[in-house]
Order: sequence, then structure tokens, then C-alpha cells
Amino acid sequence: GEAPQLLLPRRPTQQRRGILLATLANTAARTARTEHATAIVAPLEADPRRWPHASIRALIAEAKAEIMLNEARPEEAVRELQAACSFWTEIGSAFNAAEARLSLAALLLRLDDCAGAEFELGTARSIARKVDSPRLSRRYEALEASLAGHKARMTG
Repeated sequence: GEAPQLLLPRRPTQQRRGILLATLANTAARTARTEHATAIVAPLEADPRRWPHASIRALIAEAKAEIMLNEARPEEAVRELQAACSFWTEIGSAFNAAEARLSLAALLLRLDDCAGAEFELGTARSIARKVDSPRLSRRYEALEASLAGHKARMTG
């Protein structure tokens, strides 16, 4: 007997292509290849009707946030991360929503917005408990400690 072959599509679906491109843009931005990331994001943003899926919109927003951080535009990065949180929540992707909220909390902390960081951390904590993710819990605990230290420095 011959092993059965899996039937795989020859070309990725439009949604899959969008997810791959947005993920590539995010990876490029996170590795400080801002020009490459921007070149990938531009066509994704040029025709939003072509990429209507919330998952793709969330990944694009996360990539744009990374690009903006590389370009020292943190306030704009905050808006993009807020959009990513909304998109992930809209489609019920709890893990990704929590990851985005933790990224947003870290950024808000860098911007000395302790109240905003605390809110995002609280929301991320409740999500992390539901999905029971050790990785999210570790990241949450590290950010909580950073927030406590930040508050102490600001009041002391």
C-alpha cells in the first residue's frame, strides 16, 4: 500500500495570503526592517475590501504599530494596537487579544500612562486566565512588576 496523499490547494486562499503577508510585515518590523515592512503593508492597506477579514486587519495593525515604534511614533502605535485589540476581540481570538493588550500595556507604560497600562493589564489578565496560557501569565506578571516599579518611581 501506498500512503494517501493530502490534497492541498495549489495556491493559497486570499485570506491565507493576507495572513501570510501581514505576518511577514510584522516579522520584518520586529526585526527592524522597517522599509521592508512598510512595502508589504502598503498594498494590504491600499485595498481594504480585498482583505476584509478581521484577523488580517489585526495583523496589519500590529505590523503598523511595530513600524511606528521603529519610527519613534509611539502615540500612533498605541492607536494601531488598540485597533488590533478590537479586531482580535471581534473574532473571539482570546489569546491574540491578550497578546495585543499586553503589548499595548507595555507601550502605555513606556509613555508613563500608568492608568492605561493598568486597565490593559487587568483585561489581559482576565483573558489569560480563561485561556490558561503560561506564556501569557509570565508576560502579564513581568508587566505587572514593571508597572509597580514605575508607579513607585513616579510617587517616590
